[in-house]
Amino acid sequence: MRSLAVSVVLSISLVFPSLCHAVIVETASTLVTIESIRQLINQAIDTATNRGDYLLFKAATELKGVVDSWEKANSRLIKQTFSQLDAQQQQFFRDSDKLATRLNDVATNQLETTRQIGELASQTVADIKFWDGKAAVLRSSPTVIHPAVSEEVLLSVRGVSLDSANPRLRNASTNEDYKRIDLKRQEVQFSIPRSTFEFLMVKPSRLQLELVYDNPMDGILNWILGKREEVVLPLSLLQLPQRLGEYTVSITTSTTTRLTQPKEREFSYSHGGNSEACDIQQVGPSNDFLINVDSLAPFARANPEAGKKIRLPLVGEITLPPKLPSEWGRNGSWRVESKAPQGFAIRLCAKRWHGPGIDSGPGNQHVYLKWEEYKEVTNDVQQANPLKTGALLWTADENVALPPDTKAINVRITTFNGFSREATYSRFDDFFEVDYNSATKQLILRPRIPASLSGL
Repeated sequence: MRSLAVSVVLSISLVFPSLCHAVIVETASTLVTIESIRQLINQAIDTATNRGDYLLFKAATELKGVVDSWEKANSRLIKQTFSQLDAQQQQFFRDSDKLATRLNDVATNQLETTRQIGELASQTVADIKFWDGKAAVLRSSPTVIHPAVSEEVLLSVRGVSLDSANPRLRNASTNEDYKRIDLKRQEVQFSIPRSTFEFLMVKPSRLQLELVYDNPMDGILNWILGKREEVVLPLSLLQLPQRLGEYTVSITTSTTTRLTQPKEREFSYSHGGNSEACDIQQVGPSNDFLINVDSLAPFARANPEAGKKIRLPLVGEITLPPKLPSEWGRNGSWRVESKAPQGFAIRLCAKRWHGPGIDSGPGNQHVYLKWEEYKEVTNDVQQANPLKTGALLWTADENVALPPDTKAINVRITTFNGFSREATYSRFDDFFEVDYNSATKQLILRPRIPASLSGL
């Protein structure tokens, strides 16, 4: 009959979850109320396992521990209706129901929910009559295990009256007992070997443990005779997958092209004085170009009248050469005064020249120079295909060699719980660190243990 009543009410809650749940808490029997709340908690635990949502898993398993312990310690109240409970007991269920509902709300801040569950546990412990001298378990830590754990895991269980209950911990599947290393009134610790845990490659999984302890049996006679009964309380641990996430490395490359343009010019200076005089002539590059100073040199350019025959006095007929001279003149000289990519200067000097016995005219100097101007043009190209994709494990770094022309990188990592994160260059994230050495073009992805996993 009891199971039928529970089934009927729970079926109604499945059809009308938002309407029926509050009614269950206010009007149903204690057993139905507990089962209704537990149903919501189990639903949240399943969701958390499938998603790898360790914060939700922590909150849900902690609330389950509080509710399960209350039921084990208050079995005499199970058959009572909700209205027969005192005000503080009723408030316990109202608070539990509210928190169980919050667990299944995707918009809920589960860290805040965990804090409120802790407050509920503390308030419950303070009410001694809830436990009536019986042991109870309120929380355990850790509830989430990652593949980077050390050789053993110390599981701490907190509650009330544990020192008199002879608590034991065992594997629900293999019945293997784990070593108890410390026992106090409100806390007991067990050592679990790392070999106990089985981490799947991709999906989170659960390790089912059982905490076994002894409580006084209900009834005055049983109490007088000191009879005790064994209580088995399930404890679930979430085992995160070996694969922390999948990563994709994309890059932008930078290609530099050198544009060049030839330049040439005649430099000339004439001076009719008997003393030498000089002139400095400066040249700068065009627009945003620079000068290749190594290319500056005299230039014997092609003669447009090459091969043409002309007649000169006292000389006779000559044929014009294929090249015009790079420098020519009388009583003159020239030199490069200075040169730099931003410009150069030519110094030309000359003085009046005298022929044999006659004043022959001003001196002059001509030079025809050529040079090259250049500029570097850089083009950034985002590569269409990822440079590398792969799996990032909890226990190993991933090294990626980048091409020499890498200008920028983009790293996208999708973690086991479905969240995507992006990083460019060096960055710290809860789950990973990106270390980029621009000099050596080496990229290292390092897995990290999130601070949010500490104490879970």
